[in-house]
Amino acid sequence: MLLVLCCSCIAQSVELSQLAVNYRNEIKLPTVASELDNRVVVDKALLNGLLFGAPEEKAKFYASNGKLINVTTYGAIVEKPFEYETWEKINGEVKWFNKSFDTKAYALGHIALDKNYHVWVTEIIGFQKAYIDLYVFDKNGKLKSLVNLYEAEYESSGEPSKIANVYIMSTITENGTIEWKEDRFNVKTTREYQLQSDGYFKVIKQRSEGEFEP
Repeated sequence: MLLVLCCSCIAQSVELSQLAVNYRNEIKLPTVASELDNRVVVDKALLNGLLFGAPEEKAKFYASNGKLINVTTYGAIVEKPFEYETWEKINGEVKWFNKSFDTKAYALGHIALDKNYHVWVTEIIGFQKAYIDLYVFDKNGKLKSLVNLYEAEYESSGEPSKIANVYIMSTITENGTIEWKEDRFNVKTTREYQLQSDGYFKVIKQRSEGEFEP
């Protein structure tokens, strides 16, 4: 068991070192997550290895009640292009054809919140949605915490240029506080996150209004 843990730590450390070069750009604060545009292509397999190489190491955060809980709003990045069928009306006639979609992962840079941790911001352009996520790793590559900074849904799957709905928006203030807003199913939620000394984000303020409409 100890040997497995050691191998896992070594693998994480290697992946961290290989990916770190992509996140060299320092993101100056304050900033709006959706306005970051210094994109560097990331090796999706390497990033998945760092995020999910040790299944027992889930990203966590402190809820407003102080309880440390798992982040459930992230998953593996699709690594290979895939084919799908779609249609288009041409001269009044529906034409079906095949297309290919390749999920993109971009490093947007790092934020100097705590010298003991790597704080990386990554943009994922998926088939149905686009995301911007903030990861916190310790110096050995262990995933500590994660905050979803931005989430947008497309009008049509596979068409990232046409945004239909933006569900999550975030601003990071000069002192590193994440001002987070979600508008989904007629419920509006605002939160403030702050990074704690143990590497986990904590919800220091939260407010919700509206009534859930599925």
